[in-house]
Order: sequence, then structure tokens, then C-alpha cells
Amino acid sequence: MNTISSQSLALFQILDRNKCTIVTTDKSSDEKANTMRLLGSEVISLKTTKSPTAIARQIKDANPDTVVMVSQFDNDINPKTHYEHTAEEILSALPKIDMVAMGAGTGGTFSGISAKIKSVNSKCVIVGADPDGSTMFNVQGPSHPFLVEGIGGSRIPITLDKSLLDEVEVVTDEETFLMARELVKLEGILCGGSSGTAMVAAIKAAKKHNFGLGKRIVVIMPDGIRNYMSKFVSDQWMEAHLFKEPPQHTMVWWKDPITNLVVYNNYPNINTNSTCEDALLTMVSANDGDVAIVVNDKGWLVGAVSKDSFRHNATNPTKLPQEDSEDFNFQDPVTDHLIKNCYTLTKNGKKGIPTIGLISRILDITPFVIVGTTEKSAEEENFRPEFVVTGNDVLNYIYCLKIYKMTTSNYVETKNGSSNGVGKFFNLQEMPHIVKALDRNQKIQPDILHVIGNTPLVKLTKIPNDEGILCDIYAKCEFLNPGGSVKDRIAYRMVIDAEQQGILIPGKSVIIEPTSGNTGIGLALAAAVKGYRCIIVLPEKMSDEKVNTLKALGAEIVRTPTEAAWNDPESNIMVARRMATEIPDAVVLDQYNNPCNPLAHYDGTAEEILWSLDDNVDMVVIGAGTCGTISGVAHKIKERCPKCVIVGVDPYGSILAQPEDLNKSDVQVYEVEGIGYDFLPRSLDRTVIDKWVKTDDHNSLQMARRLIRDEGLLCGGSSGSAMWGAIQAAKTLKAGQKCVVLLPDNIRNYMTKFISDQWLEARNFKKVAKNETVWWWEHLVIDDIFQPAVTISDKSTPLQALEKLKQTKAPLLTIVNDAGSVVGVFTADNARQRLANLSGSTTDNLDKFTVKKFYKVDLSLKPTLGHVSRMLDIAPYVIVVKSETTSQVQRPVGVATSDDLLTYTTDSKHLNGK
Repeated sequence: MNTISSQSLALFQILDRNKCTIVTTDKSSDEKANTMRLLGSEVISLKTTKSPTAIARQIKDANPDTVVMVSQFDNDINPKTHYEHTAEEILSALPKIDMVAMGAGTGGTFSGISAKIKSVNSKCVIVGADPDGSTMFNVQGPSHPFLVEGIGGSRIPITLDKSLLDEVEVVTDEETFLMARELVKLEGILCGGSSGTAMVAAIKAAKKHNFGLGKRIVVIMPDGIRNYMSKFVSDQWMEAHLFKEPPQHTMVWWKDPITNLVVYNNYPNINTNSTCEDALLTMVSANDGDVAIVVNDKGWLVGAVSKDSFRHNATNPTKLPQEDSEDFNFQDPVTDHLIKNCYTLTKNGKKGIPTIGLISRILDITPFVIVGTTEKSAEEENFRPEFVVTGNDVLNYIYCLKIYKMTTSNYVETKNGSSNGVGKFFNLQEMPHIVKALDRNQKIQPDILHVIGNTPLVKLTKIPNDEGILCDIYAKCEFLNPGGSVKDRIAYRMVIDAEQQGILIPGKSVIIEPTSGNTGIGLALAAAVKGYRCIIVLPEKMSDEKVNTLKALGAEIVRTPTEAAWNDPESNIMVARRMATEIPDAVVLDQYNNPCNPLAHYDGTAEEILWSLDDNVDMVVIGAGTCGTISGVAHKIKERCPKCVIVGVDPYGSILAQPEDLNKSDVQVYEVEGIGYDFLPRSLDRTVIDKWVKTDDHNSLQMARRLIRDEGLLCGGSSGSAMWGAIQAAKTLKAGQKCVVLLPDNIRNYMTKFISDQWLEARNFKKVAKNETVWWWEHLVIDDIFQPAVTISDKSTPLQALEKLKQTKAPLLTIVNDAGSVVGVFTADNARQRLANLSGSTTDNLDKFTVKKFYKVDLSLKPTLGHVSRMLDIAPYVIVVKSETTSQVQRPVGVATSDDLLTYTTDSKHLNGK
């Protein structure tokens, strides 16, 4: 059976074992689409001009006996669910309500909640939150595109009962996203954009009604931050839409107007009547042209296309019901293949001429920005493009001005220190305890920090059965904590303890913490609610999603090299300690040596496990990072259930496991985040751990995807490590015995990592997807496809690299060591970002400007063009190397870009996909 409807169905179809097809528009975030695909659904993403409902009906009509269209827009189960459940939950917590504010998408939430609450309290004011541009509630308003997702529109769904509406509040995108960020930063509620819309509407309505003390307003916050990590969570995205001012830097070029820029490439304009073939030939004939601007007959911007977007669409086709072939048709109208996110800047906007600093920030999230002027009429506002700016243009401007200034900070003495992690483990029994009652759930919580803990214990079904496990396996879902991980527990406990001891002083102290990200998010969450300044120091390998979440919570970020050992001056631990000596009133809570780390789990996590299973558990499996989780849980469970076997999970490349022979490995860097270390933290007590299981990236990440796809648990990579370890360890258990596996963090932090098929394929964790629709997919990479590599020694200076890049006009430089092996990449865009965002200077070592994380293929392994194309879906270039059989040298021989691949594969005889 097929099911065609919205995102939530993807979760339920995995449990019912049905096939699910989701039809949506390309306005929806990439995070939503990737999550649905990982849940096993087919996703058909349409241009916003096409109707998902119409396409879904075509699929159903073509297969009437096998396809069921759930049709949330006219299904009475939609409002009924909220009438019977959501509204009942609200009324149970707050019998008397004066106002409810919410948006409407399908209308079911609005209608169900409103009908129930009105039946109990007819005087309750129902406020509809409508995005500016929507006419769902605001029927008299102008209709135009808006950015917030999930609410609003021009269609009135059958499930929307507008008679229940008392008043409408229209909310702009700017108001929406600023409020959503405030909810994250000040309340610690990791919500999505439409939650911001509802909150703004509630505040506006409350002011109109002059609501004062004693009045109660309920705001419906429909979705989480996970789906918007590349949107409003990003400062640059907000700045690109002029919802936020760019940061104020001291570089003298930062505030120069964009009209000062000298643009080196003139990208062609093409008319909306053009075909994709016309666009491609125009780009090929242009000098270095890989982008074409699409305009209408009046010269107004419609969008843009690029060689890379054509390559992407050709290799990732969306086959609609009326189409017979998946082959990319170069005779398609160019407007069918416009780039999804096309950023523009107007020279005559309400905020004046944009600065080079602003356009540099936008270039952090897009390869080009179209600059032009806005032309307004009584009916509409249009944009006339004038030129295109790339990272090269900004870097050349900086370079030609010869402006390079490095900023420094004042240094002061630290007021707290940290041990090296070799001290005796803590006596947890003698410490002050905080134990919550687990048999009751508070109807209302005073703030988001009180929601931490008491996570569900869920019985797993499909994976244990598929693996032949006889015992019962239960998942402790720590990823459902409000900050998204088990680390919320220790962060909150460390802050409470430090406040009680007078170490943290509200309004004065600064929290600094070295972390792999999750503890940082937990601390930033606590700091947001309690009002502390928070600085997080984390390695470069940690996901951008973690960084953006931390920034959204108001934390300041410092990145350190992933490969640095813990006692290296460049490591996150040592950098945090150094910063504590430089910043007044700085406090390093030091999760590695803080007794509140294991104590939070001794009092909380372990108690919850024992309560759920009536003190009868045979095995507990936990990943080891700072080790507070496994040590604290193990101590409490061993006291109450001494028969229980405690299993620690440790990745290859880490040294936490015992016996020491288990830790022998060639692995130096691993992809899984949050577990494993190259030293022994004081919060580790090996004496209470009975067995260790070592894991690798491949098994861990595949298991994480299985947890999502087969069990519907939206967890992260380290959860996959724990689950894989649990499967290995639980093979010794018998039917009727109970094994608990702790799943520490959620999917939010990895939307651009293991959730992506291409990311896995690039690291050989997954076979490259087959694509029989293109003739060249299985062809091997050969010399005449890619550009020769332009190399530079790692002993060179940044100025020498900039000069060579400018002289050769190469897309990038490959940096080689004395043996000629590639150690990194130098690009104009990365150099621009370092100079613009990190106060870098060309007097720094070249290492500071080196891109160390890049995608490559080795000719000795006979890579295919399909493999390269999949990498180019997630990277602007791929380095081609050739390994020498007698050494570890990987000699760079070329660079492959979308331009190279498209030029090769669109030879005139292949333009029709043959």
C-alpha cells in the first residue's frame, strides 16, 4: 500500500511496513526531505507553482487499487485528533484559558483545538496567526510569497473551520524568525519558524486586549528546530534576508559599499522562454561562465541556473506521473530547473547600499549573490539584476587593498582550574542528591530546564528480531531531552551546583566549556534561560548543525583542530583553560572532572531505568565519552541490581576501553561524534564496567540509520554506536532477560552528515547509488575529464598562495608536504571566510588557511564518474589523487568540478540524454 501525504506519515509507515510517497514543494527545507527519505519514503519535490495535492491525486488515480491518499487537507481524523488529545491536554493543565494563538496549515490543529476549547469556554479568544502574504485568515491582504513553512497559503482546506476564529494577527517573516530565535535563545525552546509566528500573534493580541496579570494565553508551537538548521538558525541566512544586521568587524573594508567591488566575470542573462540547452550553451560560450541569470521580457529576475544545478537534476531526477522517462530533458523550459535558493541584494533597498561585509557573510552559505535594483509599482515589486558577486570577487578586493589586521584579546588570570583526569573517582553515595518523583508528571513546567530528564524507555522490535536477539531490548531515549541529548542532564546539574557553591554568579560569571557539542548545547540552553554569557570551545569535526544551534542559543563559538591531542595547546580543552585565564569571571565547569557529571546520572538516568523495569535489568549498554553517563548509571544500578552487566561502547581510535589490547588500531580520526577520547577523564570509573565493545564508523552510522528507518527513532550517530554494541553484547542473553541501550543524542545535529546518502558514499560507508538514466555513470575517471592540479608547498605563506591562485586562475590550490602528498586545499572562498569572519591575517601560517576536510577520489581505486557526481552534490569540488603503492603518499593530479563533469557529459551527441 502506498500512502501519500505529509511528513509525519513517513514516521508511521515504517511501523506499519507500508510504502510511503510524500509530495511536497521545494519551499520545504532540505532537512525535512532528507529525514523523510531516511525514514524510507519516496519524496517528490515540486516547484512552488505546482500543486502537491494535484500530483498526489494523479498518482492515486493511476493506481486506484493499491494507492491510498490520506489527504490531510480534507480528512476528518486531522481535527478530531486535536479535539480529543491536544485540546484535552491543554484543558487538563489549564482549565481556565483566556486566549489560544496558533497558525493554520492543513487547518486540523486549529479547528480541533478551537472547537474543543470553545465547547468548554466560549469566551476564550481564538487568535489565528497568518503569515504576511497568506490569505488563509487574512482574506483582504495582498497575496505574495513568504518564507515561514507549514502555515498559511491561499487555499482554504476543508479541515479548517474559520467560524471558530475570533481575530487574525498578520505576522511578517522578519517578526516570525526573530521571535523564533528569541524563543530558542531566551526560553531554551528549540522550536521552528511557525512557532515564532504564533508567539508574535499571541503578543500582539494580548496587547490589543490589554491582558494583565492572571490572564492565561496558550501558544501552539507546532514543530522543532531540526528542520531549519540551514535557515533561520543560521545568522548568515537571517542577514541575507535583512532580518538581522551583520556582525560589526574592525576590518576597514567591512563597511565599504558593494559598488566598490570589481567583478571579474560577467554572467549571461537568458530569457524565460529559453530551454535548458539554450542556457547550457550560453554558459559554455561565456568566459568561465557556470551560472546564467534568468529574466523575463522586462529584464526582471525570475531566478538562476548553473551547470551544477543541471548536473544535480540530471543525476537526481524527480519523475512525475505523466513522464515516461527519468532522463534529463535539455529541451525543458529553463524555468523548470531554477536553483532553489537564489540570493539577491538590492542596491536601493530600505537599508541603503549593502556593504561588502554583508555580501561576504551571505557568501558563507551560497556560491554567488545577484546584485541589482528594486523597481516598485502599485501592484508589485520586481528586481532587475545587474551583476553577480562570488567569493573570488570579495577576496580579490581584500587582497588588492593589502588590508590584513589581527585582533587580540586582553589576558587575565583564571579563577579556576582543571585536573588532567587521573584523579580518584568520586564517592557518589556521599554527595548531595537530587531525585525526582518518577510516578507523576507535572502539568506545567516553570521553564524548559525542568523538562530535562524522565525520558521514555521504548521497547525495540524490528532490529532485535532481524539480528536474532532473544532477549528484550529497550531504548532509553535520551535524544528526547529538550536540548536534544543526554548532556542536558549534566549541564543543568553542573550549573545548579556551581550556583549553590557561589562559583557561578548570575549576571557576572562567564561559562566556558570544552565539548564535542552536546554538553555545550546543554550549557547554552541553561545559560539562555538563566542569563549567563556562554563560550563553547569545540573541535572542527563537529557538525555545522551543532554550531548553528549553539549560536541560536546565544553562545559564542571557538573552533579547534580535530587532530589535536587533549594536551596540545591547540586542543579544545587547553584552549578553554587558556581562555579562562584571559576573560574576567570565567568559569570552566569542566565536565571531564566535575562530579556532577556522573552524579546527574546516578540520581536521574539510572533511577529512571530501574523504576521503569522494577529494579530488574540484566544488561545496560552505554557509549563512553566523558564517561559520566556510564559511570554514574553503573554505580547506581550495581547497588540495586548487582547481577546487571554494564557494557561500555568505545570507538576505534579511542583509548577508554579495557583490556588495553582492545584499543590497538590504525584509526586516528573517526566520524562519530560525542564518544571516545585519547585520555582518561576523572569521570570514568572502569571498575564498574564489566565489558567493552569497540565500534567503527561504518557499523555505527549504518545502525543509526536503521534505528531511524526501522524503529522510527530520530537519533544521532553515537546512538548507532551504542545500538551496534548492544546487539553484539546482547547475544549472550536469553529470552525473557532485559537489556537497556542508552541512545544519547538526536538527528538534528547530523542533517548534513550521515543522514545524507552522498556523505556516506563519499566516505565509502555506503555503495554509490546506481543511476541507469545517464550513460556515463559507471565510466571511470580519466585524465581528460578533470583540470590538472595546481600545487603549492605547505611551507608557503598565505600571500604566496593568494598570488599563485590569482596568477593561475585555478579554482583552488592543492597543498602538498615535502613528499608531495596532499595535506589540504587552499581556496579563495575559505581564505575570504577566514579573513572576514575569524579575524585572520596573511601573516598567519598557511596551515590556518588550509581546508583539511575535503572530498577526494583515488585513481588507483578506479572511481567512477557517478561517484564524483554524488560527491559534487555536497561539495563544490573533488580532488583527484593517485596513491603510490610503495608509500603512503597521495599525489594530487587534478580537480573535478561540476563544470568539468557537465562539459564532458554534454557533448553534442549526448544533449538529449543518450
